[in-house]
Amino acid sequence: MPSGHRLRRREFLLTSALAGLAAASGATFGAGRVLAASSGAEGFGAISAFVTRQDSLNPALVERAYAQLTELDPDFGAKLEALDTALTESGSETVDAFLATGPAQDLRDTMTTITAVWYLGYTGTPDPSQESDDARFVTYRDALMWGPTSDATPIPTYSQHKMNYWAEPPASVADD
Repeated sequence: MPSGHRLRRREFLLTSALAGLAAASGATFGAGRVLAASSGAEGFGAISAFVTRQDSLNPALVERAYAQLTELDPDFGAKLEALDTALTESGSETVDAFLATGPAQDLRDTMTTITAVWYLGYTGTPDPSQESDDARFVTYRDALMWGPTSDATPIPTYSQHKMNYWAEPPASVADD
């Protein structure tokens, strides 16, 4: 480790979780990264966890998202396999390192599709100007978009706090 660089808690937890997932699946690539050794939803889940930097994704949601993506795009399985191969061959330890490689540029659309599903909670493209579109629900509460503000705001549904909770600054905001 370079001098002056400290391992952050998040990096440690992510590395530990990925190593545990790799050990449980019996397949790794690089130095402990998870490989989508099995095709289908399980492989999609492993690649999704790597691309979104998540420790774990709900297996039922992985199944739902994978089924919807393959229904929307019959070539999605082949695109996922190409991404898996490129990840394996690159030996990249993080998604950021992989994005700096040449093959990542050709696979950006697939990675963006995967990331969008998990952050937005749906597949397809909503079109409010039409009576129907190809958007399909995957999750609301478990969408990753809520994570960055979870310390200050609840997921917008029924309030999980007391009345007028928003009137007081969150504990994460320092008083000046």
